[in-house]
Amino acid sequence: MLTSSAADRSRHARSKSSARDRMRPPNPTISSGKHCRCSPQPGQRAIARDWWCSQPEFGKTWLSAFDSNRPEFQRILFVAHREEILAQSLDTFRKIRPEARLGNYTGKERQPEADVLFASIQTLGRANHLRVFDRNEFDYIVVDEFHHAAATTCRRLIDYFEPKFLLGLTATPERTDGGDLLALCGENLVYRCDLAEGIRRAYLSPFHYFGVPDEVDYENIPWRSGRFKIDELTRAVATQARAENAFEQHRTRAGTRTLAFCCSTEHADFMSRFFQDAGLRAVAVHSRETSSPRTKSLEDLEAGKLDVVFSVDMFNEGVDVPHIDTVMMLRPTESRILWLQQLGRGLRLAKGKTHLNVIDYIGNHRTFLLQAQVLFDLGSGDAEIAQALRSLEEGKPELPPGCEVTYDLEAVDILKVFSGPPRPMPSRPTTRTSGRDGAFAPRRARPSTKAISLDRSARLTDPGFVSYPRKAILMSCKGLR
Repeated sequence: MLTSSAADRSRHARSKSSARDRMRPPNPTISSGKHCRCSPQPGQRAIARDWWCSQPEFGKTWLSAFDSNRPEFQRILFVAHREEILAQSLDTFRKIRPEARLGNYTGKERQPEADVLFASIQTLGRANHLRVFDRNEFDYIVVDEFHHAAATTCRRLIDYFEPKFLLGLTATPERTDGGDLLALCGENLVYRCDLAEGIRRAYLSPFHYFGVPDEVDYENIPWRSGRFKIDELTRAVATQARAENAFEQHRTRAGTRTLAFCCSTEHADFMSRFFQDAGLRAVAVHSRETSSPRTKSLEDLEAGKLDVVFSVDMFNEGVDVPHIDTVMMLRPTESRILWLQQLGRGLRLAKGKTHLNVIDYIGNHRTFLLQAQVLFDLGSGDAEIAQALRSLEEGKPELPPGCEVTYDLEAVDILKVFSGPPRPMPSRPTTRTSGRDGAFAPRRARPSTKAISLDRSARLTDPGFVSYPRKAILMSCKGLR
């Protein structure tokens, strides 16, 4: 596997240290070196998109706290959909506005007279609660996770209030249904810093990605309304054989704190029991009665009292556990946005953390192309994915510094089938099917352990690479400066 030079590592470490020094308030320059003021016009709305919120004290919330701290903005409303986000945001604003009255408006407590009010969208988004306030009650409104803005409750709140300025904060301004969130803010995108740029600036942790072949035959799982049928998907992935494989992947590639994403509560419970029986400290967190406590589980994971937390649709957003060093994708993810959010749970910087390990299963269905789109910052076209795979083979990937992408050859074969013209799977006769949403049914072969490492100057003379249609190899490349 390719390793960066000592000089590269030293520069990256110094860059991290410099970034942490810049995070101390009340410096209002934030990450980009640009002044963080959004310079709003009366009644204007805007979106700040970023992927560089690498620490609790450095990100979108800090930008909004600095930007709204002006004489013309006497009353501030901060809206979010999780109480954890509201609590973290209140702590941030308190550092910037120590003399202001800060309060909450949630299902548990309501302090409507606060100078800076932190409200849950589930509560304030209801018509009877909105009527408690005048339409021009707030001078500055912040809507966190703005990619939810088109939802009925959030849209009702946005349409009701008439602030001097409204700022939407999101790392993913695209919507899964194709809706245009920028249109809600007059196409006014005031700042943008995506995943790769955030890593280049050392605001996010580098990642080491491992794409491993999934033995589940997705061709036999029904596809309904843009996703796999959940009960049949659960039966396919919650098996002894797949759990054993996941445990082995974790044993060889994971760090000390793992967040694993499952497809259902049954899947999460099954995986937590399997890992517990194998001697690891593991819990499952979801919305059912068999779930372990959400907050305590995250606290124990951060403190090193747990090895693995298996979750179901609970930690896609609003999670502050900087020391997570491994993310396991144990489920197919039909949404690029969702996969990016899950990846982001482990990208925060933390003392002693050098990188995030990502263990991801690649199965025989087109939906698994989206991982490559995210990793290589590609569009939705298949041709771009095919080109990225060729660049990976040639040792010329476009990756941020410190990042690695490693694919088992069988996983590469799967991606090539779906990103290029139809062709038979190398050395494994393949049956193409129709009317099954693009799935194929390969006859599985156990891969060998032969591996090859590539870098930008590598000559592809290894016979194991030249004859790779008949050998399973690992392709690994690392981002260089």
